[in-house]
Amino acid sequence: MKNTISDTLAWVAFAALLLWITAVLLTLTSYWQVWSDVMALIDEVKACASNQCESQLFLERFSSTTTAFGFNTDQVKSVRMPAFTIWFAIILFQSFYVRSFRIWPWLPVGEHQGNPSKRNATVSSLAGGPIKVLTLLKRKAGLSTEEFRDHYENVHRHLGEKYLAPHAVRYFRRYVEPGSGSPGYATAPDFDVIMEVWFPDQRAMAAAMEAINSPAAQAELKPDEERLFDQAATKSFIVEEISS
Repeated sequence: MKNTISDTLAWVAFAALLLWITAVLLTLTSYWQVWSDVMALIDEVKACASNQCESQLFLERFSSTTTAFGFNTDQVKSVRMPAFTIWFAIILFQSFYVRSFRIWPWLPVGEHQGNPSKRNATVSSLAGGPIKVLTLLKRKAGLSTEEFRDHYENVHRHLGEKYLAPHAVRYFRRYVEPGSGSPGYATAPDFDVIMEVWFPDQRAMAAAMEAINSPAAQAELKPDEERLFDQAATKSFIVEEISS
C-alpha cells in the first residue's frame, strides 16, 4: 500500500514538474515574441513619417495580451507557481514518507537513493555508491550512561565532526536504551552506541580516514577516546543497506 501511494504521488509530482517546465518555456517564448514585436515596432516607427502614426502604432501593438503559441501569457504565468508548489510539496513529503525524493517515478524507491548528500540513501555499496560505516562503541568502565552520553555529545562529537565534516555527509549516534531488549534477547548488549557515518564514495572515506589518522588528529582524538571508550570492545563494519 505504501509503495502504491508513493508511486501515485511520484507520477503526480512528475506531471506537475513537466507542467512547470512547459509554463516556463512558454513564458520565455512569449518574452522572445515581445522582443520581436518591439524590434518590428521600432522598424515601423522609423518608417513612419509622423508622431501621430507612431502613437497609433504603439497602441495597436500593445492593446492585446501577449500570447505564446496561442496560449494566453497571463494564464500560463498563473500555472507556474502552483505547479512548482505541488511538485516541491510532494517530493518533500516523499523524502519523509519513503526516504526518497523520487524525482523519476518509473524507478523503484531504492534506485532513487544514489547519493545521501541529496538526502537519505537506502542502497549502499562500495561499487561507486554511498558507503555507510557502522561502529559499535562501548563506554569505559566507571562511566555512567548519562556521563557517557553527555561527554560524547558535548565534547567527542565535535572532535569527530572536525575531521569528518569535510568528507562525510551524515554522522549519527544511535544510543542503546538500557533494559530495552526484547524478550529472549540480551538486555545488556556489549555496546552503548552505534555510530553511523555516511560517505558519498570510496575516495571520500579514504580521505576521512587519512585525516583522522594524521598525527595532529590523533593527538586530539586519542586521549578523549581513551577516556570515553572501552577500545578493546570497539567493532566497525562497512554495511550495505537495502530497504523494502
